[in-house]
Amino acid sequence: MKTIRAILAVLFVFAMILSLAGCGAKNETSLPGTWEYSDTENGLGAVYVLEDDGTGTYTMITGEQE
Repeated sequence: MKTIRAILAVLFVFAMILSLAGCGAKNETSLPGTWEYSDTENGLGAVYVLEDDGTGTYTMITGEQE
């Protein structure tokens, strides 16, 4: 019984180390680029432009023309 507990404890510690290593200190979002959404039924949509430095813009498309 002690052997099983020891094995489970080692496996638990190993899993915790792996999960912490997977988190890492790098906290970046790798989504730069232009992302578009459009709904053809009602003419609504949006355009998201995400930059490498973490900034971005959002444009809403309403389908109304002036």
